[in-house]
Amino acid sequence: MPDTQWPEYVVFQQDKPERVHHYAGGVHAPDAEVALLNARDVFVRRPECISLWVVRRDLIFGATSEEISLDPNWFTQFEVPEGRIEKYAVFQKHGPRGVHEYTGTVEGRSSRDALRAALTVYANQDVTVWWVTPEEAIRRSTSDDIAALFAIAETKFYRDEGQYRTQEALRKIKAMRDKEQSSHGE
Repeated sequence: MPDTQWPEYVVFQQDKPERVHHYAGGVHAPDAEVALLNARDVFVRRPECISLWVVRRDLIFGATSEEISLDPNWFTQFEVPEGRIEKYAVFQKHGPRGVHEYTGTVEGRSSRDALRAALTVYANQDVTVWWVTPEEAIRRSTSDDIAALFAIAETKFYRDEGQYRTQEALRKIKAMRDKEQSSHGE
């Protein structure tokens, strides 16, 4: 069966100016502009979000530290293509429960070449997963977008999912239904 979904975009959000962009989740969209709007609708529920980035998932190249350590010379097993050098954004995930966070940029002629450079420039023993993506592939919100994308969060009521007593309510409904059924069956 052919895939009929729109491409998936990975969403990174920045909560405060002093914090880095971090992985928030994913959205499907026909293009980066719509992905940015979808990301706003899905992830901007609190006024703390000041910036969003989206990038198509298929433009992110990644490897786990385990994959890299199993074959430490993996990057020498491919030829660096001739071509222009591009800037790549680097994201690192620390620990099994961490999220990918923006680390900085490196230059490379390909995604593999950029990851090889990131391993050198941002060497860190605690990284569990590395991602790189071309800088030009990232659609970023701008300061001009702040009012349109984030101002609505100021007036939106947000309630954490833990504040809803759904499970408790479902248990009460089930108990009442069970009680009703047992009284009818007697």
